[in-house]
Amino acid sequence: MRNPLRLKRHCSNCPFRNDESAIRLAPGRLRQIADALVSNDAAPFRCHKTVHYGDGTAWSSPEGVYRERGDEAMCAGAAAYLMRIGRPTIEMRVGFISKLAEPGDWDEILDLTISPEDIRGD
Repeated sequence: MRNPLRLKRHCSNCPFRNDESAIRLAPGRLRQIADALVSNDAAPFRCHKTVHYGDGTAWSSPEGVYRERGDEAMCAGAAAYLMRIGRPTIEMRVGFISKLAEPGDWDEILDLTISPEDIRGD
């Protein structure tokens, strides 16, 4: 299993970017994602570029539930957003304790990361 906290920079179209490079989501979707992250700190938010898509082997169970392979990673933009608001996930906090990551690992991308004000009207 690779370090799930290894990503420290946004991907090119991360939805948590606050610039024109961010992928455009349906109205209200980014707010929904951010609210879910804050309300359930046990649920990770994986970078869309590290999640494998239905190749018929491990995308989902018969119930349609995604099965991780072990090479997925926490979205760096989501991690930066959560650090901005002081709400790291359980996975992040365990990573800090076990030295897989440091709380300041996403500081360099904070200027390019959304804030709660950016999604208030989303």
